[in-house]
Amino acid sequence: MRIQISSDLHMEFLNRFLNGHTADSVSDHPICQRVQEHGRGLGFWLNKMEDIDVLVLPGDLYYIRDKVTFNALLSEALDFAREVIFVPGNHDFWGSTIDG
Repeated sequence: MRIQISSDLHMEFLNRFLNGHTADSVSDHPICQRVQEHGRGLGFWLNKMEDIDVLVLPGDLYYIRDKVTFNALLSEALDFAREVIFVPGNHDFWGSTIDG
């Protein structure tokens, strides 16, 4: 069984960086070059490896309160492995409330 583990991706910071700059101002920046090659999603951080059975994302992926983007990232994770295990981290809940 092949397992890939990647934690603390903090995709919100990539989006914050990209949204805070114009294409002309950072087009030669290494971050922008990687986005052009791999996109703004999980492909920015993860390299596709062959025959990965399980991708483990143990926290701090993105804000859960942004359900559309968060769900898109989890769906995209299935492009990298047959199964995905996600365990929320403390930063995934920033700006959210949990009724208890």
